[in-house]
Amino acid sequence: MTLERQRGVTAEAEGWAGWPMAETSLPELVGEDKATPCPSILELEELLRAGKSSCSRVDEVWPNLFIGDAAGPYSLPWGSANLPPWHWSFWCCWRLWPRRTHRRWWEPSVESALEPATPSGSSWRLHPLSATVFGLHRMDSLQKQDLRRPKIHGAVRASPYQPPTLASLQRLLWVRQAAMLNHIDEVWPSLFLGDAYAARDKSKLTQLGITHVVNAAAGKFQVDTGAKFYRGMSLEYYGIEADDNPFFDLSVYFLPVARYIRAALSIPQGRVLVHCAMGISRSATLVLAFLMIYENMTLVEAIQTVQAHRNICPNSGFLRQLQVLDNRLGRETGRL
Repeated sequence: MTLERQRGVTAEAEGWAGWPMAETSLPELVGEDKATPCPSILELEELLRAGKSSCSRVDEVWPNLFIGDAAGPYSLPWGSANLPPWHWSFWCCWRLWPRRTHRRWWEPSVESALEPATPSGSSWRLHPLSATVFGLHRMDSLQKQDLRRPKIHGAVRASPYQPPTLASLQRLLWVRQAAMLNHIDEVWPSLFLGDAYAARDKSKLTQLGITHVVNAAAGKFQVDTGAKFYRGMSLEYYGIEADDNPFFDLSVYFLPVARYIRAALSIPQGRVLVHCAMGISRSATLVLAFLMIYENMTLVEAIQTVQAHRNICPNSGFLRQLQVLDNRLGRETGRL
């Protein structure tokens, strides 16, 4: 294919991808007071895994709309007079596998894929990759036209707080904001989050003016410091023997530790270090709980606050326990 032809195909493809869908072709979406929340990625994956499996080369997934693999076109009876006019979308595969198929076969396929089909008596045949591109372009077109939003009639009150799903929390935690992971970081005024190294660095603790230490990984086989380790220093020690395990119930310590931190910060010059082994899961969970209980933050707001200063990663079990706390606080404060 010549360069001129390639440019023409690209221009036609871009024009076809942005082909507007008439708003009148979609049913009007009449919503209730509250729109249905979008499903999480995990829920969508479970739905796809539970779907009907197929080993066919070509499947009709919608009236006159087919999806198939690269070998599908060879298995179709091209000479049959009963076959309806076919429109093929292979421009995505043409870029990826130009050497696997004869040039003379590809060129007319690309051309026909770029010709919009008439509403009646026609079919679209999509390769899996092309089907994905087709769907993405369609979704983008709908979003631009604001057709995916429910059209709610009458007075609409502000939607209440929607508790985050576990998948959305994990995505939020994957978005790293802090430049690097230090041994100790100030994540809230006079509240520090750190690891075992920082907890054992007495000179650093003195330099920072730490007055209270909360050890979320206390125990003989963990960060075994204890009150004796800080003997001779003007600081108080609070130890919790917690495991960084999704099945460990850390929620029983949320309120006691939050009260301890609150009392320590209320003292003039009070400065608190909360740590575990790495300073990203157990101790981070306790700091998040404190911000939610005493600083009136939602779980998402607390994560964003801490993430701005230190990258954290509570395990899935701790996140679920924080979700329960978020829901409880939401009901008590009227957010839910």
